[in-house]
Order: sequence, then C-alpha cells, then structure tokens
Amino acid sequence: MTPLRFRAYDKEQGIMMSHEDIDRSDKEGIIMWGDLFNGKEKEIVVMRSTGRKDRSGKEVFEGDIVTFCKYGRGDQKGIGEVWWQDVLCAFVIDWRDEEEPTPAQIQHSAELEIIGNIYENPDLLPKAA
Repeated sequence: MTPLRFRAYDKEQGIMMSHEDIDRSDKEGIIMWGDLFNGKEKEIVVMRSTGRKDRSGKEVFEGDIVTFCKYGRGDQKGIGEVWWQDVLCAFVIDWRDEEEPTPAQIQHSAELEIIGNIYENPDLLPKAA
C-alpha cells in the first residue's frame, strides 16, 4: 500500500510546506498534526498527493495547476486544477479552459506538467466562462 503524503499551505504566512516539513507521523505511521495547526485551522490548507508524478518527476497534489493532453492526444492541450471529486472517488482535473468546466480523471490525462498551484499562482488558471 502506498503511504499517504500531504503538503500544506499557510495562508497567513503565504508559504507552502512540503510533506517533509509537516510530517509528524509516529513510528506506526499515525499522523499527528496538532502542533501544525496550533489554533490556525482556518489558515492552514492540507492537500493530498495524487500518487502520480508529472512528466518531470514532480509529485502531483490537490490544488496543483497542470497542463495536460486532453483525451491522451498531443494535439489537444488543456490547463486545469487538480482536485478530489467524491462522486467519482478519484482525483480529477477541472478543465478551466473549456466553456463548461469538465472534470477529467487524472489517470486518463497524458503528459501532465505542473505549472503552479491555486494558492501561489491563481493567475495561471483561466477564468471559467
């Protein structure tokens, strides 16, 4: 089983913390993040890893902004935000460059490349129509 990995964004300080920065697991792997939040629950946003890497080997997390090939075709590029969709029980990419944003399951999207994230680079996402 692949271990869960997370990262966190501190909205108050404007910093992204890697998994290694926030990992407070005990020897059994139980996550203990009490000191991470320390009364700042509204300022800290925790994001899960998708378990997938982009084409340059960077780990893809919820909240990442990615470019990708739609339908696995190199001639149809898209840009979108990675997020978890409960209905599909899957990580998806919200195609923000479409007239009607459409979620695509991340495993069906070829050639992912992380270009930023929604907290540090929100301007990279096209506005939804």
